[in-house]
Amino acid sequence: MLVSGGCQTYDVSAVLGRGSFGTIYLGEELPSRRRVAMKAVHCRRKNAVREAEAEAELLMAWHHPHVVRCHEYFYEGPEGDADRKLWLVLDLMDGGDLNRLYEQRRRALQGPWEASFVRFVISSIGNALDFVHGKGVLHRDVKCANVLLSGNFERICLADFGLACPINAVEDAPQAALGTPSYLPPEIICGRPHSPAADAWCLGVVAFKLAALRKPFEARDDLTLTMKIDTPADVACAVLGLLHKDQSKRLRPADAYEMTHASSLARLSRLAQMVKARTHGLHRHPSEGWRFARL
Repeated sequence: MLVSGGCQTYDVSAVLGRGSFGTIYLGEELPSRRRVAMKAVHCRRKNAVREAEAEAELLMAWHHPHVVRCHEYFYEGPEGDADRKLWLVLDLMDGGDLNRLYEQRRRALQGPWEASFVRFVISSIGNALDFVHGKGVLHRDVKCANVLLSGNFERICLADFGLACPINAVEDAPQAALGTPSYLPPEIICGRPHSPAADAWCLGVVAFKLAALRKPFEARDDLTLTMKIDTPADVACAVLGLLHKDQSKRLRPADAYEMTHASSLARLSRLAQMVKARTHGLHRHPSEGWRFARL
């Protein structure tokens, strides 16, 4: 079907995905035939429309290689019409999202991803979060489903800013535990406000799931949580730092980016020592991978 926006006309075709607030379609900008992703939100869902509009405004103002770009947004249909839609025109990331790849890999009984791919994800999303936090914004829903890849896996982007809000809007008052339950950090579960450290924790959960192909916190009892992954030291230290339960000692996304992106061995060694000094419980068994113990 053809949909006319404020600047362009789009040929909208296949459904790429569905979420709680909208549907993502494959679109082609006419006459250029440039492929884009088209997010449609029904206007009868007032809260969803407000969130989508706010998300579009943010993503149109930002330019970062690891944050998905919104090119324009527009309404289809007259105001008050039951079928009126809000459309967002976004970068097409045709490699899908990390959650789909994670589930496919688990079902196929394949092993975890190579360390190079985990590094790429940590450095890309860490860099994106550093940029977003520098703009005074919290994402509040970093998870595998909101990390998108290009078809050739050469680009990774952070997406879905529907729960994003200004940092100063939440730093002084407790908030509801927004986000995905299995990604929530301890301070949010305890009713403390969201902060950049909460986004960092969520990145740690994403990285652990890729490196171990399971969720990070699985234990026989509530007293001891043990995380074990067989991966190089820089990846292990980055994940450990991001998943520190004390948010004041948690690794910042910018540091995670530097640790996994740096090419200098000396710089890598210095950053690894910094993380070890700020965290506890890292040791290695001769025949095992790095083990992270939480008491």
